[in-house]
Amino acid sequence: MTRRGPIRLHHSRLAAAAAARYLLLPEPEREAVRAAARQAAVRADIAYADLLAAEAALAARREQPEAARLLFSLSEDAFGASATLVVVYDRSGRQLWHVDVDEEWPDESLVTDLLADAWDWFRGDLFPVAAQDGDLFEFVLPDAVPARVRGTLTRRVQAGTPAGCVCRSMRDGGNPASHDNQIRAHGHCWCLCHGGP
Repeated sequence: MTRRGPIRLHHSRLAAAAAARYLLLPEPEREAVRAAARQAAVRADIAYADLLAAEAALAARREQPEAARLLFSLSEDAFGASATLVVVYDRSGRQLWHVDVDEEWPDESLVTDLLADAWDWFRGDLFPVAAQDGDLFEFVLPDAVPARVRGTLTRRVQAGTPAGCVCRSMRDGGNPASHDNQIRAHGHCWCLCHGGP
């Protein structure tokens, strides 16, 4: 706790020094610096909004593990956006849950608060309008394992290479003894399909 004050002071001194240098620049250079800073800020906003949406995906899958697509409504007031879940689909398009048909979603706010926060943080095309209903927004949940890795995993399972693992180290992936060693030593292997370290 005692270090927080000096750290904040250090950062404010850096910011003041940068602002002082900025004031000395000619106008074209100031414009270029502002444009670069804005681009960096937008990229950071998008990245943070994506992380909030990914947390919403995790919360949704805790209740519906097969969830692949959420349709939800968004409304806004003086306090910001709020979201309401309407429909949840799996990857094949089968309806898993509907607000008018099924029981209330347990702890819906664990999902909807994160969707609303992501929307508030970045207002770009984060959630497109749903094709089925122009009043709803759509969120396609990200996969925990990218399709490229899933394809590799499938091929390796068929080939019978150790326990179907997609190991980060190709040497370990092709060597069952080394793979089993990792399991014994660490309780898991260092592969993508088992989540890594």
